[in-house]
Amino acid sequence: MEASLLLLLLSLLLSSSTSITTPIILTGNQTDHLALITFKQGLTTQDPNGILSSWNQSMHHCQWPGVICSTNKHPQRVTSLDLSSHNLTGSISPSIANLTFLTTLLLMENNFHGEIPPSIGHLQKLQYLNLSYNSMQGDIPATLSNCTNLRLIDLNNNQLVGSIPSELGSLSKLDTFGLFTNKLTGFIPASLGNLSSLRLIGFSSNKLQGPIPEELGGLRKLIFFSIGNNMFSGSLPSSLFNLSSLRYLYLSNNQFEGELPSSMCTSLPKLEQLFLTKNHFTGALPSSLPNATGLYFIDSVGTNFRGRVPPDLGNAQGLMYMNLNLNYLDADGADGWQFLTSLANCSNLVKLCLAANEFAGVLPNSIANLSTKLEHLQIQRNHLSGRIPEGIGNLVGLTGLAMHENQLSGPIPASIGKLHNLQYLLLFGNGLGGNIPSSIGNLTKLLKLGLASNHLEGLIPSSIANLQQLITLDLSNNGLNGTIPKEIASISSLADVLNLANNSLEYGGGAQVNTTGDVYSYGIVLLEMFTGKRPVSDVFKDGLTLCGFVEMALNGRVMEIVDPPLLSEQEELGGDNARRLHECLTSVFKLGLSCSNPSPRERMSMQDVAVEIRAIRHVYSGVRRGRRQGHAAS
Repeated sequence: MEASLLLLLLSLLLSSSTSITTPIILTGNQTDHLALITFKQGLTTQDPNGILSSWNQSMHHCQWPGVICSTNKHPQRVTSLDLSSHNLTGSISPSIANLTFLTTLLLMENNFHGEIPPSIGHLQKLQYLNLSYNSMQGDIPATLSNCTNLRLIDLNNNQLVGSIPSELGSLSKLDTFGLFTNKLTGFIPASLGNLSSLRLIGFSSNKLQGPIPEELGGLRKLIFFSIGNNMFSGSLPSSLFNLSSLRYLYLSNNQFEGELPSSMCTSLPKLEQLFLTKNHFTGALPSSLPNATGLYFIDSVGTNFRGRVPPDLGNAQGLMYMNLNLNYLDADGADGWQFLTSLANCSNLVKLCLAANEFAGVLPNSIANLSTKLEHLQIQRNHLSGRIPEGIGNLVGLTGLAMHENQLSGPIPASIGKLHNLQYLLLFGNGLGGNIPSSIGNLTKLLKLGLASNHLEGLIPSSIANLQQLITLDLSNNGLNGTIPKEIASISSLADVLNLANNSLEYGGGAQVNTTGDVYSYGIVLLEMFTGKRPVSDVFKDGLTLCGFVEMALNGRVMEIVDPPLLSEQEELGGDNARRLHECLTSVFKLGLSCSNPSPRERMSMQDVAVEIRAIRHVYSGVRRGRRQGHAAS
């Protein structure tokens, strides 16, 4: 017994001072015990979560956390080691290869680094290998091909380099092969076409190149094929469309070219997610897309597709997301827009993006029948003409509506005020006319409103003051007239972009907004709101202007020119709070004067205005807090 213990201790000392490249031959569970102790010694951060604190002689290794042993033919032999998500740092000791009964090795979501030890190939019973989300380096060891029982290899999110070993094509039981987000180079080995059990390939986000091997068409059980964000090129092999079990196809961000077969989704009827973005395809979208009736995600941005969208696309009734931006797709007349009518069948549609294509003609009224779950409708930068359909107000789920840079005409429909969830409304760069509907004030969640460069006329509706979350307001380059409503200045969040230039708006003695009038008008509105006086007030005679009136008061008389209702709480303030209120109001007046400087070059930029407004608001918040605390104390 003493000799056996001495042998164990000597072996332990030897393993800690030398690099093990081949398995140490011991017997029974002593081998497993020693292998686990040596593995623990390879860690540079000892047990940050306490998972290994009981890995010692006080209990049998089969009782150690993360360790599972066999209870059948070979009792007390380690069959599973699961130390996932424990912030362990260090290298994986080659002694791991001495766990010869190991079927499961799960070390994901730690901080392991260094190479995957080639000795891992001695684990001939290994079925599940997961080292994902670590910092493993070096090559994928070709010796993994000796682990003929492997069903899962997950090496995702590491720093592995080199090529995919062709020897791995012998792993006939492999079900899942994940290598995404590494630094792998070279080609996909044709030998992987022999992996007849394979259901998942995840090679995205590497530096792999070349064509897809024709041999992969033999993977008839493949469900998930993800090779996006690489440097693959060439045409897709025809055999790829024999993968009738395929549900997920991710080819985005490569250099693929050629046409997709029109029968693509007849051959791939189970397809659910299709990612083709940023490739060099030519021709039309496959006319068979609607045959994949389970299709719910289409992402094909910047793929150079031309022609029409399949008219019966709505047969894919589960469609939730379709992004076809930046192509050359067209529609002109009722026939070309049939696809939009058919999409009314897709009751779960959330996002529809058709921007920057060649769509033309009048939007069909059937757009009103799209799903009320639709959140994003992007159809900007096309050649649309005619009116915005009144039924657009039916799409009550919309949070974003972008129709800018078309040739739309007619009024903005009042029904747009029904879109209470809208956060951005971008209609600029069209030929829209008439008044801005007052119903736009119902869009109280709106962050961005862009109506510039149209033919809008009449007054800016005062209801715009309801848009208290507005960050960007651009009404420039229209035919708006009348006085800028002072309510605009009550929108405290409107500090990033306010552009009212090139209209016929009156302010400051009836001048007109010039190219820097957005800043000027903002300043005038500030002065109006805080003094309660308009530039055309009777008090301004003999050359006295609103700006001059305020400027004279800065010399110790600021509180005298403030609109009395704004000072209703002043009597309740005392000491420091009253002083801070005086500072806030002085800063507001100085800001208004700076914005309305007669010289455009001397005016503040809107970016600087935003910084100043936030600073003033911060100081005023202190006044409000002080007042509340005073009430609480009394």
